[in-house]
Amino acid sequence: MRMRLWTVVFGILVCLQMAWTQPGWAQGDVGSEVCRDVQLQVQQAVGNETDPPYKNHGAYVKAAAHAANPALESGEITEACHECIVSQFAQSIPITNQNPCGVGLCGVPGGPGWQNEVHAGGGVALTGATTAQDCCRDCVANPECTQWAFFLGGPCQLNVPPDNACTGPLVSVIDSGRIRCPGE
Repeated sequence: MRMRLWTVVFGILVCLQMAWTQPGWAQGDVGSEVCRDVQLQVQQAVGNETDPPYKNHGAYVKAAAHAANPALESGEITEACHECIVSQFAQSIPITNQNPCGVGLCGVPGGPGWQNEVHAGGGVALTGATTAQDCCRDCVANPECTQWAFFLGGPCQLNVPPDNACTGPLVSVIDSGRIRCPGE
């Protein structure tokens, strides 16, 4: 009975927040895992300005742009991601000091694991998380958690068995995300 009550509460809260949507990043935009992965590939291919030695600064920046161009041209990354990567080489920022152009799981709203969309339904477990980011991290830490939602500043709700929440329709909910839904 208690599980059904929480499922109903979860459904009601999803409906309340459906009007308050927040757009996520485009695939490959600054802040995405794809952008960060391409940045790491470019850093590995180009190295620092003195290793390997480049003829001049222009050759160094050209090498960075050349390494990032295939991902841009294929649509894997956006112009903004390409600019984030290449501009740091243009500023002669050593690789170890470059800012990441992407984030990891639960890093920021709209990023990986924090898509602001969840599947309706599923079993619910509450945690003591006081922020949306901590709620996301609680889901990552719980191997049974498939998705999470941090409603109206709390409580943190994790979708866990016995019900599989990954099969319901996707609904927009600010401060929510999918962590372990197969095929996503």
